[in-house]
Amino acid sequence: PLPPFPPRGPPPPPVSEASLEPSEEAPLHPLFWDLGLLTIPLAKDVWSPIASCNQLYCQAAIANLLLIERLKEWANASCGMFKSTDEHLNLVRWKDIAHDVSLYHKVKWTPMKRHSRAIEKLMRSCNNDPSRLLDIARGGIVFDSFHNLLKCLKKISSDESVVIERVKNRFSPCYDARKSRGYRDVSVNLRIVSQQAQALGAELHIVEVQLHCDAFFRLKSTEGHLRYVRSRNVRGE
Repeated sequence: PLPPFPPRGPPPPPVSEASLEPSEEAPLHPLFWDLGLLTIPLAKDVWSPIASCNQLYCQAAIANLLLIERLKEWANASCGMFKSTDEHLNLVRWKDIAHDVSLYHKVKWTPMKRHSRAIEKLMRSCNNDPSRLLDIARGGIVFDSFHNLLKCLKKISSDESVVIERVKNRFSPCYDARKSRGYRDVSVNLRIVSQQAQALGAELHIVEVQLHCDAFFRLKSTEGHLRYVRSRNVRGE
């Protein structure tokens, strides 16, 4: 379980009018200036946490698009693979299809978490606190070796356009695989903090990236997922 939201400290200092004037250095999108919806990029405001799923999904919609671009770059540098809409291919290596339009459009990108599941998780595991939902925007990369998986993890950690918030290594010998019904992967929660993300007000949104091992990933099935859902419902997660 995540720790409770930190207690609020003293209110932030007042913002001067001069600091709210548009400038070439400010990454904020011009639309926000026109609407008068101003934020300070990269500034976490404990006085204004995410308070609704609507807010969360607005940010997630932007973050998800930005995440896909990062996934492509990380996969290209580590021989990573993505799930394909073509049942005969199953998995496609990004490096092999990046410039092949016919295959490029067959990549099955992970959709955002369904609203019904988000609300279910919100009530069961997050104490009705939307700020604890860290996997609305998500994506995954599959690898045929642990060497390439580790290579991708290093690539992510050195990427200046993201900030890693948490890593769950389910391949660790110390991890109790019963918690995930035997399935193992590496789950990385991170924020995309590029200039583009800051301009669109999505740099504080936390997304989830799952790094899969091919041997485990190919064992996943519709029937297996249904069993997982039933197990999750029994435990109330």
